[in-house]
Amino acid sequence: MLVFAGILASLSALASVDGFAALAVIGFLAGTCVLGAQSLIYALAPGPYPVDVRGTGVGTAIAIGRIGSVAGPALGGMLLAGGQSASMVIASAIPGVAIAATCTLLLVRRLAAMQAVAATDPVNRLPASAPVAELNLRRRKAA
Repeated sequence: MLVFAGILASLSALASVDGFAALAVIGFLAGTCVLGAQSLIYALAPGPYPVDVRGTGVGTAIAIGRIGSVAGPALGGMLLAGGQSASMVIASAIPGVAIAATCTLLLVRRLAAMQAVAATDPVNRLPASAPVAELNLRRRKAA
């Protein structure tokens, strides 16, 4: 969650700072945090999906992210063309980052809760590193 806090802080700073050096440093920090957030997709996306559709699920999650990477600059261009300042365009990304952070937090909590329940289940006990989807697959086979 520190990645999202870094994105929010750097976007807020970018929207209010002047001067090339400060913009360059804060822009670098924002980019670093965004790359960290993108890597969360690859770490968290496989967990909720059953093994037989895991590739499709992860691919879909990544595709939705790619749609956002195309739509974001297009929306920014429309805001600039509509007369908004660059600071306003940067600040307009903050609600989207807050929503992404909230969704990620909910997903992490859900995965942790599912693994905690699975750890107490002696029939379906798997190592703590086992994906949640594997735990779900065993439960379905047992039912």
